[in-house]
Amino acid sequence: MKLLKKICLILCVALAVSAFSGCNRDTVVSEDDIVIIHANNEFMEITYTTTLLDYMNALSDAGELTFTISDGMITSVNGKENSMNSYWMIYTDDAENGNESWGTITYKEKVYLSATLGAGELKIKSGCTYILAYQSF
Repeated sequence: MKLLKKICLILCVALAVSAFSGCNRDTVVSEDDIVIIHANNEFMEITYTTTLLDYMNALSDAGELTFTISDGMITSVNGKENSMNSYWMIYTDDAENGNESWGTITYKEKVYLSATLGAGELKIKSGCTYILAYQSF
């Protein structure tokens, strides 16, 4: 009976480890003109009042992201500043806070909706992805 309990315990631990390893994504991934933020409670506790700006500030404090904001608008990310015709835009897979008619972006074969609010007002959800994309208009 003790052997059966040990085997069950080992199997449960192995299952838990494999389940969590599949969910492990980088919190922030930076590429040329795009920054992907995977919001998760493991990096920072996310509540119903946590905004994207709160999360970005925590990423900045951790040395994973640099940015500036002026008059509520993101003006630079990781040293790349807005210009006359190019701006940092926010996209998300959170359908409640995105609007397809305002524009979409496709990243790794998944479509993300234009965020309906700015970083300071956009309430984030754990498990959702937020993309900062530098785009020219």
